[in-house]
Amino acid sequence: MTRPTIKVRTVADGPSEQAEKEVWAGVRSILGNATLSRLHPEHYPPGFQEEIHSALTALRDGHDVLLSKRFTQAAFDTFTNLRNIVASGQRHLRECRRCHGWFLADHQKRVTCDSVTCQRKDVAVRKAKRDKKVKAIDKYWKLAVRRVRAL
Repeated sequence: MTRPTIKVRTVADGPSEQAEKEVWAGVRSILGNATLSRLHPEHYPPGFQEEIHSALTALRDGHDVLLSKRFTQAAFDTFTNLRNIVASGQRHLRECRRCHGWFLADHQKRVTCDSVTCQRKDVAVRKAKRDKKVKAIDKYWKLAVRRVRAL
């Protein structure tokens, strides 16, 4: 199954490796700045965090978004590329449930980003759930053994 082509705006000519690098670098930049603006709002202009977060949230929910005029043409083009990537269905825009950073997921059900700390937290949660189930099963079997011995 071939993937549909995505219309993107780049400075580099046509479909090339340079154009692809430019698109993905821009997308990483937008998502990284959105995440950093939440962590360090003092380093960004007033209102940037709210505007970029609301734009990404609307894009994630499938709504069309218009950016204000304070963004540069390059940022507008990059956001348009991001919108086209998400609209094509090849990637899904998500907000990490651990660090609340924005990322593009290959799979619709993915809810945790690729950062090591978030992945470790997920592993710890899964291990705790598994251990809880094992303890419940062990408790059941110990009780069953006691009942059998009592007979």
